[in-house]
Amino acid sequence: MSAQMSLHEFGRKANCDYTTASRLLSGDRAPSTRLLVRICAAFGLDHGEALRVLATDQQRDDGKSPAFAAYLRERVIGTAPPDHEHQIAV
Repeated sequence: MSAQMSLHEFGRKANCDYTTASRLLSGDRAPSTRLLVRICAAFGLDHGEALRVLATDQQRDDGKSPAFAAYLRERVIGTAPPDHEHQIAV
């Protein structure tokens, strides 16, 4: 079954602003250690696995995190990146 989760709802669950949620899910930024812990707890993700995914992004010079964004979309959202109406299919 499909439902819609707003970026506000994702942010509320992860205890971050919706703009941060948007940037995480688009790969424009990597989470801080504290935010990573909150995301893992909020969505039942394996912390070690999330860290391994982030490690692949840390080799980038631009500060972006496309691998972690894809990981979040797959594990939390189950679909493609959020659309322009700021809705995330779950």
